[in-house]
Amino acid sequence: MQFHSRTPVIVVSHEFWRGVLNGDSSAIGRTVGVNGTAFTVIGVAPAGFRGVFTPLVTSAWVPLMMQPRVRPKASLESASMSWLWTFGRLEEGVSREAARQELLALTAARIAERVEPEWMRKNDGIRLVSLTGLPDDAQKTMLAFTGVLLGVAFLVLLIASVNVAAMLSARAVARQHEMAIRVALGAGRTRLVRQLLTESLVVFALGAAGGLSVAFLATRMLERIPLPTSMPLSLHLTPDVRVLTFALAIALACGVLFGLAPALRAAKLDITSRLRNDSRTGDARKGIVSNALVVGQLALSLVLLVSAGLLLRALDRGNRVDPRFDVNGVVTAAFKSEAWGYNEQQSRVFFNALRERVLATPGVTNVSYAAQLPLQMSSSGTFVQFDGEDATPGARTKGTRVETNSVDVDYFSVVKIPLLMGRAFQQSDDAHATRVAVVNETLARKHWPNGSAIGRTFIAQKEQITVVGVVRDAKYGTLTEVTPEMVYYPTAQAWPNEQTLMIRMNGTAESISGAVQDATRSLDPVLPRPEVVTLRTATSFVLLPQRWPRW
Repeated sequence: MQFHSRTPVIVVSHEFWRGVLNGDSSAIGRTVGVNGTAFTVIGVAPAGFRGVFTPLVTSAWVPLMMQPRVRPKASLESASMSWLWTFGRLEEGVSREAARQELLALTAARIAERVEPEWMRKNDGIRLVSLTGLPDDAQKTMLAFTGVLLGVAFLVLLIASVNVAAMLSARAVARQHEMAIRVALGAGRTRLVRQLLTESLVVFALGAAGGLSVAFLATRMLERIPLPTSMPLSLHLTPDVRVLTFALAIALACGVLFGLAPALRAAKLDITSRLRNDSRTGDARKGIVSNALVVGQLALSLVLLVSAGLLLRALDRGNRVDPRFDVNGVVTAAFKSEAWGYNEQQSRVFFNALRERVLATPGVTNVSYAAQLPLQMSSSGTFVQFDGEDATPGARTKGTRVETNSVDVDYFSVVKIPLLMGRAFQQSDDAHATRVAVVNETLARKHWPNGSAIGRTFIAQKEQITVVGVVRDAKYGTLTEVTPEMVYYPTAQAWPNEQTLMIRMNGTAESISGAVQDATRSLDPVLPRPEVVTLRTATSFVLLPQRWPRW
């Protein structure tokens, strides 16, 4: 079935259909509003389908040709579409490299036509990765994290198995007389070993059942904890059939591995000494095995203890890292005006009016906007040219890479980043004024080490920018980053498609949240209700390992 691009259509998720549309069987053909645009429901996704990125909560899908309705400025004709992901299924027998070479051949002519510098034309940007349910850039981080968890779990399993082996060994010594009687009655060694192994396997199976029960309860509790992210995420952590099978296989393997030696010792056919309860013949061997088990337990416990100590030390050090801005007393709300169908002029009117209404709210001390919040594990970099760097297209040097952010008046006051020299942005720094910027001290120190950065200029996107202020360095993307060179532009001169409202307050977050939502509805009743969160929550994803004990 084909639809014209002027016919907005949508496929909703099963959860959305049941929760919002009340599971109505006649939902097909109904309309739902998406950022003020009416979309016709043409289908409901199967239950449990979560799209290609499974942690992301997706309520609906629209055809790519409907992209101008939801992201007007993210043009499909743009040479750079970092937001666009392409998926395909390889034919049987076709390798990934062969498919990549074919794609390179198909795009070679388009790449050659680019009027970009040579270094960009050589970067074909084609990379094929397997679809795993996670974005490619998150897979390595997730694998490293799960690897650490598996390593810790393996140590705990090994210690527990050695403990059980020691108990089985001690139990085997206590049952020597019983085993001798069984042998005297005709039981063979193989039968005794089989019986003792069965007993050890039952013990390990019961341990696996208990561990899985705890895992079910713990993961269900973890799934209910809201994740501090700007996007709706939902992690399915409950063990499935694969996890149950793996756990059972590990339990049986450990039962055989650590139960075999005690079983073999207990099944020795030294009937005479055992019936007389004379265990002197086995004292030496028993002492060696017992000592080996004790040494193994101590060694593994020491490794686990040292690892736990290092982890706690790392968490404490991470918790003490100063982001060099104040996350306390600030609430945020993200807005995507381009998705509402607003043009730049309409967006400017809306954000200015929202600022005035929120600023008049009791308990609000300052209000500003930013294109990007700090500590979001992301960056927005570009190349600029300072004195002596060639800014012409096709130049061999592409300039200096700097991180950028568009911020409004009073941004530095809201996040409490001190101004070291010069001035902050003012209302007069509008679209008709001289292009200005505020830089961090790392950039100023590197490019103007022998003088003040105030009044100096650089070239960005063929425009001359004048530095009017220098602020203190801060943490921008992550806590462990090497401080980059940072350039702040006023939003009036570098208007972003998406902005985040930032409010420094004296009151409670709940009261400010209601005021922001009321102000938004009063300005445009069709807009979706903004989610208001504290800046501490908004930045806590990158701080999650350090701050989880405080939650």
